[in-house]
Amino acid sequence: MKRGNPSSSSSSDRDEELTNRLFSSFPYLESLIVKVSHNPFPEINLNVSLPKLKYFEFDSRVYYDSSGEVKLHAPSLSSFIFRSYMSTNFTLTNLSSLATADIKMRCMRIRSQVPEICARALGLLRGIHNVEVLTLNHNFLEVVFDPDDIGDNWDAGLSLPSRMCHLKIADIKGLRGNAIELKFLELLLKHATVLEKVVLTSYSTEQDLEREKRMTRFSEMLLTFPTTSKKIIILLKF
Repeated sequence: MKRGNPSSSSSSDRDEELTNRLFSSFPYLESLIVKVSHNPFPEINLNVSLPKLKYFEFDSRVYYDSSGEVKLHAPSLSSFIFRSYMSTNFTLTNLSSLATADIKMRCMRIRSQVPEICARALGLLRGIHNVEVLTLNHNFLEVVFDPDDIGDNWDAGLSLPSRMCHLKIADIKGLRGNAIELKFLELLLKHATVLEKVVLTSYSTEQDLEREKRMTRFSEMLLTFPTTSKKIIILLKF
């Protein structure tokens, strides 16, 4: 639904039409990098259908509130990189060739918007569930598995690892050593049948006694989890 006066709505519609037409003009495009320095999609719904696209990167260093949606249809995509505040809703369809995905969620947690941000993050993760190499950060896990929002999103989030049947390498950065991260890893190790390597990096290299104790307990708990994959290696960089 469009907000604002008729003239702004009409302008948004024109921008949407022109932008979608622009993307459709490059059917053989293989690489697309979108860098955001202002609010690009306040009301615009974009349909990016690029059958030959192999590399897609979205990098937003500014926080903005958007009611728009970006639909990416890229059956040949092999690499997906996403660095943003989850301000825009991304719908990923037919990423059957996707091999690697790197998602770094920038931190801007406004309590009233957490459920919406969580839903966007879950949608993004569902779209790349068949990836082989996945890199996530602590902020992303904190939103998807928000303990203060226990409900449908929580249940849906916890079920996601069971769908990652193609995942071979998982790289999670900025760990705090908390229960949310342990629960995600427990389910991942249980359900990722072809998982070969898990790389875990803590959020700080500072020598802090409490942090060391917490990460030691984290490591001990992690090593007790059963694994479905028979040839898995877990690398701890604490």
